[in-house]
Amino acid sequence: MEANPEVKITKLERRPDGSFGPEAKLGAHTDEQVAIQATATGLLQKIAERAKDIFLLEWEGNKIPRGAVINGKSVGWTQHGMVRSDQGEDMGTYERTVEFGGASGKEQKMLVFAH
Repeated sequence: MEANPEVKITKLERRPDGSFGPEAKLGAHTDEQVAIQATATGLLQKIAERAKDIFLLEWEGNKIPRGAVINGKSVGWTQHGMVRSDQGEDMGTYERTVEFGGASGKEQKMLVFAH
């Protein structure tokens, strides 16, 4: 089994209006792409409204940030948009923003919407 990756965890702060405001940045150029990007941003903002906290996780290697500690619980598994602790508890949901990217081809990033 692979060793747990070293995960950089950044807690996103709420804006003065109480929102987190994650925005989809899809590199839209055409009107159709801009519309899709706006829809994706709206969906992310709806998810964020229900979250207690939002964290940006960044690491290299395996696509699961196993061992990363969020609100005192260790990530054990991520699948189908759900984050589970190493004890099997529901920790929240996630949206992967980079999968096997960067120059190394191993860069991973995700937003975790914690309950």
